[in-house]
Amino acid sequence: MNAPVRIDEVVPKARANDTAAPATMVLTVAVRLQPTRQQHRDLERVSEQQRILYNAALEERIECYRKTGKTLNDIAQSKSLTIIRADDPAFAGVQRRIQRATLIRLQRAFQAFFRRAKAGAGAQSGFPRFKGREHWDGFGFDAPLQIAFDGRRLRFAGVHGGIRVSRHDASRLPQPLVAGAGGNWKGIHFKRTRTGWAATFQVEVPIAAGRGGMGRGAVGVDWGTSVLAALSTGQIEDNPRPREAASRELRRRERKLARAQRGSKRRMKARRRKQAVEAAIANRRRNRLDKLSKMLVTNYRTVAIEDIAVKNMMGAERPGEDLPEHVKRRRNREALDAAPYKLRQMLAYKATLNRADLILVDPKNTTHECFWCGLPHFKELADAEHVCTTPGLYFGKRAPRKVNAARVILKRALASAPAPERASKALSGIAKGPDDTAGRGRAGGGKPPNGGSALRRPGNTSGRRKAAADGSRSG
Repeated sequence: MNAPVRIDEVVPKARANDTAAPATMVLTVAVRLQPTRQQHRDLERVSEQQRILYNAALEERIECYRKTGKTLNDIAQSKSLTIIRADDPAFAGVQRRIQRATLIRLQRAFQAFFRRAKAGAGAQSGFPRFKGREHWDGFGFDAPLQIAFDGRRLRFAGVHGGIRVSRHDASRLPQPLVAGAGGNWKGIHFKRTRTGWAATFQVEVPIAAGRGGMGRGAVGVDWGTSVLAALSTGQIEDNPRPREAASRELRRRERKLARAQRGSKRRMKARRRKQAVEAAIANRRRNRLDKLSKMLVTNYRTVAIEDIAVKNMMGAERPGEDLPEHVKRRRNREALDAAPYKLRQMLAYKATLNRADLILVDPKNTTHECFWCGLPHFKELADAEHVCTTPGLYFGKRAPRKVNAARVILKRALASAPAPERASKALSGIAKGPDDTAGRGRAGGGKPPNGGSALRRPGNTSGRRKAAADGSRSG
């Protein structure tokens, strides 16, 4: 694992501006394990047993509904687990909390399925599936009880001795770790990775008391694919395009995988080599976003970004455009490779930890609006520079297209949220305006800027609109 600290979920337990009680949040910290050969076999055995239990519990739910029309939950299946543990010494030799966590995992899979079905996903609702060995990556505890950690080794029933934890990674955990009610240790999960085993700790950490030694300014950030981020200060952060950089090697691995016979050892090796390339791409992307988000919350007290819905960007076209499918696919790959939501997620938890403000702005027309005059100036995708064409004081002023958009984002954020809530509010996608009324995660509102009318594009420009020669985005 190249990134020992990975944040999957941020759960604020108190308002960041509440000085009466210490504010805390729950982070997920991943650490590498260094098991012996015997411990490695034990972890594999426990993981395989949980996979079998998951599949058996899923089959029991399906059969129960087929015969009775009723569904089971994890509580009812826990009663059956008690009978199984009494009859099977192999199940009795593993912690019950591990087996309970497996049943809870299945319960959450069904809850997610019913939630998507009620939302109208139809055939895409994702009914829980039986898990093969290649699709089951580990196990966890329903609570960090019946497991001990002394800062160096993890011990629990079912594994011989204590599993050593990487000393470097263990130093990232808060000390001491206390489980149970009122403790700072909230959960643990064991995961089999490409290079070995890892454990993820859910730990409660305190939020910084102030911003001593950190910047107190404000900045707007415009995300993009031509550049990863443009700041309102004029700073440009280049897009490393990790997937495009490794595309040649990835295609070679995919061709070898396609040629291998299904079920063969050669195919398994080819799949793992392909997964190694994909893991390296993900690590490079996460590393770049991690450094960018850290720089922003350290140097600036207020960070304004667009409330982008990446799903709406997939295959999107402008009015009058009729792009080939290969151009759309390339645009989609570029947008996903830049990972805007991952950047927003990292900014959210780091802003909360460092007492910074994160404001989400309506992205409508941020590219076309002029920072100086506030009026829209329509741009083609190939236009890399913004020029104010409104007669008057600002006529002829120029700025890079992305920098102008970042300044517009900051202008909207400061105008609509003079007293912004802390970044913990941004975690749930809510930014409140001056009247303290909750919007849909947007600080800019849905109306055109400067009180004007909606953007009107010239009717004679549709014939001039075209994608770049290589099909890439310039935004």
